[in-house]
Amino acid sequence: MTTKRLSSICILINGILTLTILLVFMLSFGKKLHELITHYPFALFIAVIIALIAGWRSHSDMRKLLSGKRSWRRPAIEGFMFGFLPLPISHATGMLQEAFAAGPPWPSFGYVSLVDWFQYLFWLISMSSIFGIIGALWAMLLSGINRIALRTLANNG
Repeated sequence: MTTKRLSSICILINGILTLTILLVFMLSFGKKLHELITHYPFALFIAVIIALIAGWRSHSDMRKLLSGKRSWRRPAIEGFMFGFLPLPISHATGMLQEAFAAGPPWPSFGYVSLVDWFQYLFWLISMSSIFGIIGALWAMLLSGINRIALRTLANNG
């Protein structure tokens, strides 16, 4: 099997698997698919973006695996970063938007005590770390799927 075809198969497997898991997670909250499409299109858009990122990283992972670099460190670090960074970035963006709108961002130095700031930062770092660990584990699982596909499909093709 050609490396381009093997890479395409892994992109499809990882992207579809990621999108399926995200849809199952969203549907587990008691919503029907029709409700997700009509009332929560932004959540579906985010799920598709995450699946596209998983496919894109799968292509990169396959290139590394085919070149002989079989370290688990890179998928773990990249998965952690993709899981960790969205929450702090979105909170910083929200605070900047509030600051530019001439309203005090929460928490603000002038309006909130330092204790509240530390509680907020502890919460932010804790939640981001949890999402980062989930992202790292998911990236390592997808890399494992790529390794299995490389071992089985490359030998059969």
